[in-house]
Order: sequence, then structure tokens, then C-alpha cells
Amino acid sequence: MWRGEGATGDSLRSDAALYLATWDNPRPDQEIAHVDFTATLNKVNPFLVALTTDRHADTLADDTNSPLDLVSRAVHRSRRAQDNKQLQEQAISLAEKAV
Repeated sequence: MWRGEGATGDSLRSDAALYLATWDNPRPDQEIAHVDFTATLNKVNPFLVALTTDRHADTLADDTNSPLDLVSRAVHRSRRAQDNKQLQEQAISLAEKAV
């Protein structure tokens, strides 16, 4: 998370914050057509700063990824894995490829 105190452009100089959210597509075989944002709080303006996607098989097949990049992806997946066997297996295969 990033927080900027008094970072907004309004006269109240309100705080602003950016949060990292990770989402795993429950239907990876289907194309994502759009992403909708819905504010559930008053005085909140959700917006998208960046969106990154990847396919695990493409990452493994790509020989241009550095070992550091592969390890970074492995660590990211392992942090999210908890009870998700698929993410655990992906983290292991990325780490193995990095070595």
C-alpha cells in the first residue's frame, strides 16, 4: 500500500492511497472481457492504476525471463497460495526453472 497525505487536488487536501490487489481468474479458459469497479463507501473513487496479466504456461515456456524474475513470480505465487494447490505447484515450477 502507498499513502499520500494531503495528496489529492481538492481544497480539503485529503489523503490518497493505492492498494495492491491480486485476483486469480476462476475460469482461466475464458477470456476476461471487462473489469468493473463499484464503490461501496461514500466519497470513494476507485480507479485502476495498472493491470498485469500472465499465463503460467507462457512464463515457463519463455526463455527470456531472468532467474530473478522467475523467483520473484514464484515468491508472489507462494505468498498467495495458502490452500491453493495450483498456485503452490506454479510457485514450485517457477522456482525450479529459475535454478
